[in-house]
Amino acid sequence: MSNRPYKKILILCEGVTEQHYALALKATLSREKQHEVDIEIIYNSNNDPLTLAQKTTRRTHEAKRAGVPYTKVWLFFDNDNSPKLQEAFAEIDKHNHSIAYSSIQ
Repeated sequence: MSNRPYKKILILCEGVTEQHYALALKATLSREKQHEVDIEIIYNSNNDPLTLAQKTTRRTHEAKRAGVPYTKVWLFFDNDNSPKLQEAFAEIDKHNHSIAYSSIQ
């Protein structure tokens, strides 16, 4: 039996706050689950939701070509009145990724 986790999850975060949310969620996993799931959390500064979605698409294709595809992909971001928010949602939906989205509206 392989020591490799059976689930591989990618979480891309728009900002530092979203990164903290993702890290807090990861910390709530039981020790057993932490050994079963490989969660990769990536934060890149100055990302708008559309750029984040496009980076996610490239990253998932790279992982698939390398033979280590992600089981699930999440994007964590907030509204911040992004002018291309609907385009970001379309890109995310096209690739069947999941969203953790916050908005004060």
